[in-house]
Amino acid sequence: MREVIACIVDDRRFFEVQPRYGAAILTGLAHIGGRAVALVANNPARGAGGAVDAAAAIKAADFLEVVSNFGHPVIFLTDNPGMLAGTRAEREGILKWGGRMFQVERRMRNPKISVLMRKGFGFGLVSMAATPCDRQTLTFALPSVNLAAMPAESGGAAAGLDAAQQRRAEQAQREGPYRLANALGVDEVIDPRELRNALIGALTLVEGREAGQRGLHGRLDAS
Repeated sequence: MREVIACIVDDRRFFEVQPRYGAAILTGLAHIGGRAVALVANNPARGAGGAVDAAAAIKAADFLEVVSNFGHPVIFLTDNPGMLAGTRAEREGILKWGGRMFQVERRMRNPKISVLMRKGFGFGLVSMAATPCDRQTLTFALPSVNLAAMPAESGGAAAGLDAAQQRRAEQAQREGPYRLANALGVDEVIDPRELRNALIGALTLVEGREAGQRGLHGRLDAS
């Protein structure tokens, strides 16, 4: 994920915050198209494929709380199989800290840009600003992303699906970004090579909206 970030930020420069803590999530600051932005990204190279554990959730929530005071646009890069499950994760407070991460993200008034990159399941997906109508400026998805309430393979086994039903469930999961686009759940399914340009366009839209809001407030004050 650090290499992905290097490809989309200006001059490959990313100021990472707390790189040695909560390694399943990356947080930091950068410029994209000359605009200062904050980034929150899952790191599938660490832990259980990037599953959000308690430390990662704490880091993300603290970072977002700080960033919310400055109004920077926040870019979320999603690639996780959900919140980390298991006895140890529960003892470490994943339900508490995952809930706090979600709460902080939902309360933010910063511009938010969501990018669904490879996989996103359940509450891990929701906590990365991937909920439709969550005040995002834009939501992008890459063509191969797998999205669902839970992975089709394990979910189908738990539900006792037969072979034909399992194939349909897995096919529906693979069609996730296009089904969401058809239902207006994402704004655009984009070629990965166009991600930086798409983000620059989204930040231009952010600037236009902010300028419009300033103009509106100025007219109201004058009246």
